[in-house]
Amino acid sequence: MYSFLNSSIIENRDVEVSPNPNDEGYYMVFVELDRNDDLAENVFKLVKEVENLSGKLNWEAKNPHMEGYLPLEEVLHGAADEAVETESQQQEIMEFLANTNLLDVRFDENMIDLKDARASARLELVGFGYGPDLLSDLNINESAIRNDFDQHLFVRLRSMLGEMRALPIDEYIVIYDPARKDVLVTKPC
Repeated sequence: MYSFLNSSIIENRDVEVSPNPNDEGYYMVFVELDRNDDLAENVFKLVKEVENLSGKLNWEAKNPHMEGYLPLEEVLHGAADEAVETESQQQEIMEFLANTNLLDVRFDENMIDLKDARASARLELVGFGYGPDLLSDLNINESAIRNDFDQHLFVRLRSMLGEMRALPIDEYIVIYDPARKDVLVTKPC
């Protein structure tokens, strides 16, 4: 199995086999894949490739956030749904930032890169949504505005955001449009 998976056409970072068998006499084969938009599809392709060799198997899987194992389809469909949800949220954030001076907005995992004609800023993306609910969820709805944040960052953000505003609340930077109820909550890097 190790040799078979190691020569697979499906891109992987690494394939390893356990040095010793488990209590039932089976060896474990570990395949490391990139965590990207194609992850669920690549796992399905890998499973299909193995089943071409072994026949139909009852696959179970779990992710780091789960206690026990579930059928593979449930785990992977959850990952695919999460990727679609992330894409949808990124689109909503792009629409939220449409009326700013930003020339470029890019997402990288949980980071957001903002750039206008003169400056750029990289922020950690904490959340986006209906302001009162999101601020309450983060337990900062009654927190005071901080004055000890990096002033250079806020000068850049002021230039980038145009009519929108950025407020330092606790360790967060809350970006909002006075005409909307949604807020973008970030942290400085």
